[in-house]
Amino acid sequence: MTGSENLSRLVAAIAMDGFGVALMRVLSEELDADMCSAFAHGDTPTLIVAESRDARHSVFAHVASLRYANVYWNRDTATQANLGRAHGSVLVARRASRSIRDLEYRLECYGAGEVGDRLSIMLGQGPTSYTINAYRMRDRTPFSGDAIDQVCVTAPILIAALARHHALSDAAALPSQSGLADRLRRLSPELSTREAQILAELGVGSSEAELASSLSLRPSTVATYRKRGYAKLGISRRRQLRDLLKDDAQPVS
Repeated sequence: MTGSENLSRLVAAIAMDGFGVALMRVLSEELDADMCSAFAHGDTPTLIVAESRDARHSVFAHVASLRYANVYWNRDTATQANLGRAHGSVLVARRASRSIRDLEYRLECYGAGEVGDRLSIMLGQGPTSYTINAYRMRDRTPFSGDAIDQVCVTAPILIAALARHHALSDAAALPSQSGLADRLRRLSPELSTREAQILAELGVGSSEAELASSLSLRPSTVATYRKRGYAKLGISRRRQLRDLLKDDAQPVS
């Protein structure tokens, strides 16, 4: 499939569930990217796309992107500075994972998935800014100058498509922990909907206090859901919960 055909499919997928897959296809074709993410930045970042070319990396792409939006965005000063420079015009910037000084951020959003390089396409406009990120794995060569020059040509189209998709999409259609909750229920059908929801949120780094506040529950109630869910999954620690969210996890017998 040609680059123009992939762009046409991306435009056709605006406001549809297949938009993320179409964006991944474009970035794979143009940049030979392994994963991608896309965000809208208002007062807080909103995750719009989290995809991978290889299905084995899909859970990491989703979890790492949610963690970035919920925890590490405020610590990514390089991207915030670039968005300020990108006000009113599209900016393309590359960043190697080894250049990230925040070790916790680098480990969780890059090292855990063996990601080595990021190429970001950014546009700051009005109250909302947009970022599209393409990633390559650590065992591959970084994005080259030629790749950057090539994506600069289509970058305005990609950002415009993302902005339009974000404007037209219902919030319920955007990536969320619901997919991870569904995965946990497939692993253990005994989990209730609320238990799976709580565990999915905990699995991407939310605290019990945060969940109690956002869901209007008592902290003790959240703890009870966690304990019941852990028992049904046969686990006792959050690290085990994160392991269950990996693609190769087996159903609980």
